[in-house]
Amino acid sequence: MDNQVIAIIGTLLGTIMGWALNSISSLGWLKHYAEWKDKYICNETGNFEDCLQEKATYYIYNLTLDMYNSSSNPKIMRNIFIQFYENNKLIYKEVPDDENTEFYNSASTFYKKIKPININPKSVLQVKLRSCIDDKNIFCNFSSIWLVYSNDRDKLKRFLVYKNKT
Repeated sequence: MDNQVIAIIGTLLGTIMGWALNSISSLGWLKHYAEWKDKYICNETGNFEDCLQEKATYYIYNLTLDMYNSSSNPKIMRNIFIQFYENNKLIYKEVPDDENTEFYNSASTFYKKIKPININPKSVLQVKLRSCIDDKNIFCNFSSIWLVYSNDRDKLKRFLVYKNKT
């Protein structure tokens, strides 16, 4: 009788311990590492060339995101936006282009907008985003740039990707 009680208690403790360890291992979050590159472009001579912000007609940015899912469950990023702020006031918001969707038509290069991203458990995924802005009121006045998305629970997440030093 004593051995049977010990066996039942051992089974129950093992089940509870397995459930607890599984719950702990499924915890985790999405970690972001961002690399921001930008340049100002002007078209004074008929060719697009780098120039100073004051003379620029276009602002081009490239954002490389390395995302690590530390959870044992897949994570998703949907409704992805880049937001430009001037002193904590939103001045511009856009869905960036996905560089992996590059295609050519005649002499032009085109990109498709970013779609939802699934990040597998315990893995790293790199995404390259880009865009070109032609509104001088935006690219001459922003103070910070944020990436905003909805997670797998439809909670809005955001993180700073660039802070203007001027």
